[in-house]
Amino acid sequence: MLKEQQLFDLYSSYGFTQGEELYLPISHSLNFLQDCQQNELAIIGIEGFIYENGEIIPQLDLIADFSSISTSDWQNYQNICNSAAKNFLLSVNIKDKSMVFNFVILSRYEWENSIYSRFK
Repeated sequence: MLKEQQLFDLYSSYGFTQGEELYLPISHSLNFLQDCQQNELAIIGIEGFIYENGEIIPQLDLIADFSSISTSDWQNYQNICNSAAKNFLLSVNIKDKSMVFNFVILSRYEWENSIYSRFK
């Protein structure tokens, strides 16, 4: 099973990094989501950007936050978050090929030791 940093390293060649953040085009975002699901990681947030001339421009209409989903079971939480993330990505109208996405990821360990598992 891959950890978050290993997935980050694996996908960094498909997009680009700035600081500690990974930005992926839509073509690799769906594969990234699938790999998160297979490696017990939940995507709890997505932000969309336009990347132009070395500048990252936030797209305020392309922000999704799934962190408030409540359930007492990690597997259910992960499935709901990742399904919502997939639906969000599939609904995006890609009007610009320079559009990239950044993800907020939560591991099972982080969920079990955080407020996200408060309904346990």
